[in-house]
Amino acid sequence: MANTVVVVGAGEVGQWVLEFLGRRLEVDRIVLADVREDVGVYRRNAAGLSALLEGYSDRFDFRRLDLRDVDETARLIAELKPEVVFAAVTLNPWWVLKPDPMPETTRQKLLKAGFGVLLPWHVTLVDCLCRAMAKADTGARLLNASFPDVVNHVAGKCSGFVPTCGIGNHDLVAVEIRKRAGDRFGVPPDEVVLYFVGSHALIDQGDGVPHFVRILVGDRDVTKDCDVAEWIARPLAGFGSDIGRELNLYSTTGASAVKNIVAILRDTNQMTLAPGPNGLIGGYTVRLGRYGAKVELPVGLTFEEAVALNEKALVWEGIECVEEDGTVVYTEETHSIMKGLGYDCRRLRPGDHEERAVELGKLSKRWIEG
Repeated sequence: MANTVVVVGAGEVGQWVLEFLGRRLEVDRIVLADVREDVGVYRRNAAGLSALLEGYSDRFDFRRLDLRDVDETARLIAELKPEVVFAAVTLNPWWVLKPDPMPETTRQKLLKAGFGVLLPWHVTLVDCLCRAMAKADTGARLLNASFPDVVNHVAGKCSGFVPTCGIGNHDLVAVEIRKRAGDRFGVPPDEVVLYFVGSHALIDQGDGVPHFVRILVGDRDVTKDCDVAEWIARPLAGFGSDIGRELNLYSTTGASAVKNIVAILRDTNQMTLAPGPNGLIGGYTVRLGRYGAKVELPVGLTFEEAVALNEKALVWEGIECVEEDGTVVYTEETHSIMKGLGYDCRRLRPGDHEERAVELGKLSKRWIEG
C-alpha cells in the first residue's frame, strides 16, 4: 500500500516538514497544498531538488487549496486518500507580534493576557479542514501544528472531527528534558523515559504552569535529581529565549511533526510526546501508531488527574474554560486586559472565529505601531 502524506500549509513549519519527509523512505508521495500557488510551487520544487541532491527521489506534488472551501477540500482528500494529513495553517502567525517594534507596555499586556487570545487566528482554518475531513470520511489521520493544545479540542467540538494529535509545543520542551537528563546521567537520550503532562503555556509562562514530570533512567526515578524548572526556563533552542524568538527557526517543530507522521505510517506504537491527542486539552506522553494516539501515564497518575492538570493550566493561556459546543470563555482578567487594547471578547463562539480573527489582525497593526 502506497503511503501518501498531504502537507497543508507552505509556511515556516511546512517547509521543514517537506524537507525532512523528502528523506524518509516510509513515504511514497508527498502532496503540498496551499492557497498561495506561487509559494507552494516554489516550496515543492525546492524540497524536490533538495531530495535529489542527497540521492532521494522527488516524490512531491502541489495542489492549490483554499481551506475555506470545505467541499473542495473534501474532494481533494477523497481523491488523494492520504494516510496522514498534516496541517500547519493560520490566518496570522504569532510572530507578527514580536517585541520589536511593538511597544514594551503593549507586549507585557499581551503576555499577561495569555496566548489564548490569538485562538481565532489558529482555529479558523483548522476547523474548516476538520469539517472537510469529516465529509471525505477516508480514515486519514490529521496532525495539527496550530496551537494544538487548545485548537484540537475546540475544532473537534465545533466540527465533529477530532484531530489525532498535534506536534511541537510541549514536545519541544520534552526533547530538551530528555537531552539534558541524558547528559546529566551519561546515557543516550533514547534511554531516558519521560512521562510529561504539560501545555503550551510552559513555553510562555514557565515552570509555574501546572504540569507533571517523571524521568526514568533504566528502572530508576531520577526526577528529583533533574533541574526541570531551569531547563524549561532556559531552553537550548526553544522560543522561550530572545534569540529563539528572533530567529524563528522551526526545524525542531518540523522534526516533531515528521516523528509523529512516521510513527503513524510505520505503526510503531512509539512512546513519544504530543499535544492535543484525541482532542484533549494540553499535551501528554502517548503511544502513536496507525490506530491513532493513546495516552500513556505512569503508575500513580490517573487519566482524570492528568486531564485536570492541563485543564487547570488553561488559565495561563487566558482561558477560563471551553464549553460543550466549543465556545471559549476567557478569564475576567484576560477580557479586561484585551478590552483595554480595543478587543472586547469574553466568549468566543464557534460561528465567530473568522470575524474575530480579522478584528485581531486589524488591531495587531495598531498595537505594533503603538
